[in-house]
Amino acid sequence: MRYSRITITLLVAAFVTAPAVFSSVSATDPPPKLVTEHFMIDAADPGIKLYVRNKRPADIKQFTS
Repeated sequence: MRYSRITITLLVAAFVTAPAVFSSVSATDPPPKLVTEHFMIDAADPGIKLYVRNKRPADIKQFTS
């Protein structure tokens, strides 16, 4: 059976990248704790409010500009 060059290239790429993809995700690592804050702020136009959500890791207490 003949395979096209594209098929062979895709198969080789899949076999080469699969170990890197699966080794970077470990089932034993716990997900980071997240903090989510919600705010409604007034926009420059009257009667309009903007919804702002800050989602970040819980251990971050100080932010840089």
